Amino acid sequence: MQKYLFNNINISYVNSILIIIILLLICITQVNAHPLYNSQTFKTGGYKIQIATDPEIPGEGDKTIIMLAVTSTNDNDLKDIILSLKITQGQEEVLTFGPQLIKDGHVNIEHVFKRSGHYIAEVNIYENDKIIDARFNIAVTKVFSSIFTSLIIVSVFSPIVLLVALKYLIPKKR
Repeated sequence: MQKYLFNNINISYVNSILIIIILLLICITQVNAHPLYNSQTFKTGGYKIQIATDPEIPGEGDKTIIMLAVTSTNDNDLKDIILSLKITQGQEEVLTFGPQLIKDGHVNIEHVFKRSGHYIAEVNIYENDKIIDARFNIAVTKVFSSIFTSLIIVSVFSPIVLLVALKYLIPKKR
């Protein structure tokens, strides 16, 4: 005699689907990162200037790491670059870094954005008697970090709740 769950759904069918889902999850062996949302690249004057933020979408009042990288246009690391960074929101200057000698072409700068909104990051590279500059956009939001955290929590606990619910809803064999 076959047992049924809810509207004539065969219990063995439900168990088969659960086993397939669990096997598929176990088979995931490689996860690839996606490009950073808030990263940008600008090529000028023989340089490739990249800027990114961690977290990808900075939140108002949260610590943000601004990551700058300067390479040649063919991605070779450059040594001893003098650069500066200025971040503005409207006419207000919110961060100034440098000019400073960067030994390996990479620098991380911590900053806390006090307000949400649109910011402009201006990177200047000082080369002999000229200045090479690039401008980047940085979006800072008030809401995204709490929404993102909520989505992570829901996505972690939903399968657990589903499995526990199925365990108690499926009658035990005697």
